[in-house]
Amino acid sequence: MPAMPDAPEPVVTPPRRPVRPGPLAAAALLFALAAAPSAAADPGPAPVPGAGTVPACAADGWPWGCVAECESGGNWQLNTGNGYYGGLQFRQSTWEAHGGLAYAPRADLAPRAAQTAVAEKVLAAQGWDAWPVCSRRYGLSGHGYGDPPTASAVTGEAAAPGVPDAGEAGPYPRAPWPFPDGRAPAPY
Repeated sequence: MPAMPDAPEPVVTPPRRPVRPGPLAAAALLFALAAAPSAAADPGPAPVPGAGTVPACAADGWPWGCVAECESGGNWQLNTGNGYYGGLQFRQSTWEAHGGLAYAPRADLAPRAAQTAVAEKVLAAQGWDAWPVCSRRYGLSGHGYGDPPTASAVTGEAAAPGVPDAGEAGPYPRAPWPFPDGRAPAPY
């Protein structure tokens, strides 16, 4: 019997290497990631005073508890080395000019009560422009502040127990909640 020719050997392809994107694909991916909204990078909307609830920080000494929460995360002894100190992030020159040295060499070394006492002097001299971002966040302007916003200021509902009603007079000029023209303060 004649011999059968051998069957052709199967073609074996080498395993494929992973495909690496080129520089343009990497750049496109970075651009897409930068343009996409990120839940981690966006803390959400800032509290809007008068929106029907009292900011949680208002229970911690209005308004300084809120300003400190915004400026330093509520850490009254904060010193990150950026030239600003304490819960309200005083510059050293501001601390000294407004009597802070009577309490401590730097704001981060002073107790909260001392920091707020100096802050009252800064507020009287400079107004809320001394804390531009955080004062806007809570609708603070001028050289004074009123009671924290409550649900009753907007909706007519009763305020939470232990929280003064927005209609009660405070020791300082009232901040409007919302503004007289009806718009809410813009978040920063």
